[in-house]
Amino acid sequence: MIKTIKIDNLTYGGDGIGRLDGKAVFVPYGAPGDTVEVKFVKEKKSFAIAELVKVTEPSPLRQEPACPVFGQCGGCNWQHVSYETQLKAKGELFTETLKRLADVEFPEPLKLVASPQILNYRNRVKIHKKGPKWGFFRAKSHKIVDIDNCPLLDPTINRVFAALKGFKLPEMVHTIDIALDEKTGSCVAAFYTKKNRDFDWQGLIDKVDGLKGIELWKKDPNKTRKSWITGLGDISISYTVEGATILYGATTFMQGNPGQNRNIVKEVLRLTGLDEVKDEKKSVVIADLFCGAGNLTLPMAMRAETVVGIDSDGEAIKLARKAARLLGLNSVKFRSEGTEKTKTLEKVSPAVVVLDPPRSGCPEAIEKIIKARPEKVIYISCAPPTLARDIKLLINEGYRPARASVLDLFPQTYHIESIVELIMP
Repeated sequence: MIKTIKIDNLTYGGDGIGRLDGKAVFVPYGAPGDTVEVKFVKEKKSFAIAELVKVTEPSPLRQEPACPVFGQCGGCNWQHVSYETQLKAKGELFTETLKRLADVEFPEPLKLVASPQILNYRNRVKIHKKGPKWGFFRAKSHKIVDIDNCPLLDPTINRVFAALKGFKLPEMVHTIDIALDEKTGSCVAAFYTKKNRDFDWQGLIDKVDGLKGIELWKKDPNKTRKSWITGLGDISISYTVEGATILYGATTFMQGNPGQNRNIVKEVLRLTGLDEVKDEKKSVVIADLFCGAGNLTLPMAMRAETVVGIDSDGEAIKLARKAARLLGLNSVKFRSEGTEKTKTLEKVSPAVVVLDPPRSGCPEAIEKIIKARPEKVIYISCAPPTLARDIKLLINEGYRPARASVLDLFPQTYHIESIVELIMP
């Protein structure tokens, strides 16, 4: 049965939401202000999930998506609404989620930072491949939507991707990571294969303009573990942020929006009181959990007397140590260990703990922080629900929410990057 409903807001998860007969109705690809015809695909007592059949009265906030496969590809949720609407929704969803799940309110107004670019902003991408199809997964599926380019990707990555797609790769290759090197303006591609097969990988470097190096990894697509096979060409990747050159690999985690990442680093320096440090380093001990290759650790170490970076990714830690040596930073230490088991916090007694955990959050690491009792905690999150759960643990131990910011790292999607400062009074 077709029903008519008006869309009121956007939700965390990407859907539009309206109400019908007192029931919340979630409508993928609905825009606030739309009047739409929908068909229920799942109905419960208090809510329903619907399929958008027709937009009968489009909202003035609705716009034409930039991507021809928007609505099929699971990568973007909000290309159909104006960027101003996206940014406003993210601020409201962040505030509502923390209030609802953790009863958190901040004494200062939320700082909302737009992305410097809303298209062509991504400097890295993971492409899935099966047979002739190269692309991204459909929403809530492992079926690949075949694409030729993506409007979110840097133009150089799009050119390299299009060129690679013209080659007949071994069938065992199932995933490709492509990352842009800021220094050279060229890309490094990492190919994941179930089994190593003879192929002229060097020929790809020679023939693909903008591709300077290749990493080859053996990996089962259904497992997380991977093993190194070889590297060809120049596989070094780097970028500079707040005076620090960060080294990373094509498979190393790094924020995918370099312009907004710079704003994140600046905000962390501001919250740690390091933004105005000039000649003499500030006398403070800082621990950086989930530090990766040192995106935050190294800029802080250039301004603070003692900084310790902790991460379970051994390859990222090696790159961070190498970058620290090249920068001549002797006061920074990196530990390759799981944050849930680390004893480093107890040993160094940091005054400030900075953490940037994965989407799932880190309740075990929060327990370690509570034991160390730093004066300040700066939590960077890409998921408000797990952020609310984790900071509630800190608040229960006496920490006070001080300041918060939402920095839009993921335009055209519902994902929300935020930074929260908590202080022990």
